Amino acid sequence: MAQKSPIQRFFLILAGLVLGVIAVEVALRVAGLPRFYDSPIELTPRFGILQAPATNQTPLWINFPGAAVRFRYDGNPRGYFDENNELAHFTNKSGFRGGEFETSKPADTIRIAFLGDSFTFGEGVRFEHTYPERAAALLKDDIAARDMRVESYNFGVGGYNTTQSLHALEKWGLLCRPDIVVLGFTLNDAEESLYEMNPATGRPERRNRESDIPESLDDPRPPDNLLYKSAIARFLWRYRAGRERARRIISFYQELYGPEKRGWRECSMSLAGIADICRQRSIPFTVLLFPGLVGLDHRYPFDYAHDRVRREAESVNAMFVDLLPDLEGRRDADLWVHPADQHPNEIVHDVAARALVRRLNASGVIERIVSERRAKYPR
Repeated sequence: MAQKSPIQRFFLILAGLVLGVIAVEVALRVAGLPRFYDSPIELTPRFGILQAPATNQTPLWINFPGAAVRFRYDGNPRGYFDENNELAHFTNKSGFRGGEFETSKPADTIRIAFLGDSFTFGEGVRFEHTYPERAAALLKDDIAARDMRVESYNFGVGGYNTTQSLHALEKWGLLCRPDIVVLGFTLNDAEESLYEMNPATGRPERRNRESDIPESLDDPRPPDNLLYKSAIARFLWRYRAGRERARRIISFYQELYGPEKRGWRECSMSLAGIADICRQRSIPFTVLLFPGLVGLDHRYPFDYAHDRVRREAESVNAMFVDLLPDLEGRRDADLWVHPADQHPNEIVHDVAARALVRRLNASGVIERIVSERRAKYPR
């Protein structure tokens, strides 16, 4: 057989590469990749932003009272949502998720007040799957033989930071006479308020964070030109844009916990404020820290922030639960509500509830409350 010339070999290699590219292009198109998702649509109002500002002019808003706050998602890849890819979050007349709150408390009831933002509220998660409800259910099983009941009161509101959680405890939480207070802490709790007072209108307005951190949850879209008609080109563009977006997010949160940052200083003061309120009333206080749901299956980028929050919680004698060890090694996208919504899904909420209950039981808090209640109200 005659040996092929260099030119023939070149064209054979070129033909192989072209066929390979065509095969990859066809495979991506058949698989529907890359798939770009839109962020969830709010079908009904989420917030009733009518509460007076706190004394330091921090706006205080609540969920829309007595409403079914509905979101529609771009697809239902996990089969979790209802018809039309929707999920409803029902609020009570006070503007918080769940049934109506009671200020009177029966003697056989242990009541836990949960503070926090949309993670605690449970955005994208059915009410019974939220970590406050799951924790209450697990504790009920633990103490059922002692004829004690457990109630969870969810004061989570989307966009809250620790300062607003402090005000929520003062304004609403204490009215419910909690036996335990839990703060669901997320990494953006060290940011300044998501809403700012507009002096012209006297009403709070959402500030634009886009200059600091990519705020839109939509997948970034490539330019609309001929090149990006190719699935391969779109795939490569998305990979590069995703890396840049991740770099900006990681950089933002790594810098957020610097000692010179105003948001972190206010967060620390508010954490101490919650702890002080609880200490004065002999209420056990727990800080439950959610990791950022990125990089869990390789090098996690926010260890420094976890260490700062842990030290701050311990300095005010709060119990501390870090969920990172329970979630580390998992694929982050498997823990999201939706590819375009990185709120924790029901898997994370269950992990959080179990970790919290383990900590409460190990500390003896539950046993102590049960014993004190039995001594005060003997049968």
